[in-house]
Amino acid sequence: MRAETIPLILGLLLFLMGAAMIADAIVADDPEHASERRSRERPERSRIGQGVFGGGMLCVAAVLIGRDQWRLTTLAIAVAVVLVVVGVGLNLRYIRGSLLGPVLGRREKRRESDTAAGRKTPRP
Repeated sequence: MRAETIPLILGLLLFLMGAAMIADAIVADDPEHASERRSRERPERSRIGQGVFGGGMLCVAAVLIGRDQWRLTTLAIAVAVVLVVVGVGLNLRYIRGSLLGPVLGRREKRRESDTAAGRKTPRP
């Protein structure tokens, strides 16, 4: 395998991941999912933010596939940076909730079903 094929392979993988993220942002979620067992609700993801982030990944994939012969490399990287930052910014609560869990979520509102009146057994 020649060294010139490595950016092509990485670009194709990044393209597939970006396309999958955009497809996931477009396709509707299953509304009938299992009931939440956590005491706090999970933060919702921003579909727009996920699609924007996927667009940034597509820009980086285009740069990797285009290699040094493409004239718009600098512009594509600048657009990719902006799209990735905006996508992460729109999904910041979701990312923080996924990575840190309830550690920083102490101020978040608990679900209505988790109130003291809704409990059947008292807490010790």
